[in-house]
Amino acid sequence: MHIPYERHEIMMALISLDDSILNNTNVQDSIRQRLEVKQPELNTNAATFHGITVLDLINSPNYQTLIQQYQESLVLGTVEFLESQGYSNLEAWSVICIIFEVLKI
Repeated sequence: MHIPYERHEIMMALISLDDSILNNTNVQDSIRQRLEVKQPELNTNAATFHGITVLDLINSPNYQTLIQQYQESLVLGTVEFLESQGYSNLEAWSVICIIFEVLKI
């Protein structure tokens, strides 16, 4: 998935971000639960997201693309959730990057 910010922008947002969200395991766990979907729920949820059956999803030549699109929707939904909690788009992406260790600091 493409992160719509450069590394230095994410780093600057993290510096200015309140430590409470980064150190709050409840927030981190909530975000992880939103984003970490395991099999077979992944196939079931992705099929529902695309409006097809699980069998059609599994047999699709575009299986990986369909799964990726579903996973991207989860990330974007999490960004929207964080924004609804008062965080900017950049701050939301920064939190996701840190929680999933996209950036090594």
